[in-house]
Amino acid sequence: MRWPTDSYKLTRLSLREGLLLLEAVGWLLLSHAAIFLIKFQRITKWMETKARTPSGNSAAMSDVSWAMRVIVPRTPWKNGCLVQTLATAIMLRQRGVSSTLYLGVAKDSSNLMAHSWLSCGNAVMIGERRHFHTISTFNVGSKVSA
Repeated sequence: MRWPTDSYKLTRLSLREGLLLLEAVGWLLLSHAAIFLIKFQRITKWMETKARTPSGNSAAMSDVSWAMRVIVPRTPWKNGCLVQTLATAIMLRQRGVSSTLYLGVAKDSSNLMAHSWLSCGNAVMIGERRHFHTISTFNVGSKVSA
């Protein structure tokens, strides 16, 4: 997928790319709302739905990663790491791709910092582990139709 630049406006994207970005905006908004309105316990229960067949569709992973890289800096609201990882996990799940969401903490001289990141196999989709210590992981199962 192409990366929009100043000379290549978002309005010149293909219909498929535009719909992918629209989907990403929707999931970012819903993820943001879910963090504030739903107990995290319920969110994690949904996330840990078991996948029948773990998968790593590289085309889907590439599409979702591209959409997040393009749209996150262009939204008028701040998308923290947890919002981004939830939205990305949902988009991957909708495409049948299993992922793992990590929550971690780190301490600098006086502050405790929290961070989340998402991976599919060995590929980190959103965020970086950096110097954070993993405190919890959630396996996000792929959506399997009956």
